[in-house]
Amino acid sequence: MKKLLLLLALISCEFMLGQSIISVTPDNGNRGQTLQVSITGQDTQFYTSSPTINVSFIDQFLNVLPATWAYALSDSQVYLNLSIPGYAVPGQYDVKVYAEDGAFNLTLDNGFTVNNNYTYTIQGNIR
Repeated sequence: MKKLLLLLALISCEFMLGQSIISVTPDNGNRGQTLQVSITGQDTQFYTSSPTINVSFIDQFLNVLPATWAYALSDSQVYLNLSIPGYAVPGQYDVKVYAEDGAFNLTLDNGFTVNNNYTYTIQGNIR
């Protein structure tokens, strides 16, 4: 019985350690821009692991760009909307994907860059 429990623990650890984020597309954006972002994982089970997926973009100063409407399209793909505020600090951000139930907690270091440029949207009637 102890051997079985040890084997199951090792298999669980192997599964959790083998998961990773391999890409973020697009991997950069301008301040003031809203993007549809795709995150690709390797050996992940986004779709079957957890009903709730959270994604955050965090820079070295712990500034957070919150993602909205994150959902798993498959076990290896997460899609989300990212609105980069005009006041966002330009530079590199770690991409963190995690489940509230603890099924996974993955980070891609420097996986996204906020450019120094601004994107402006003009709404309304121009005369």
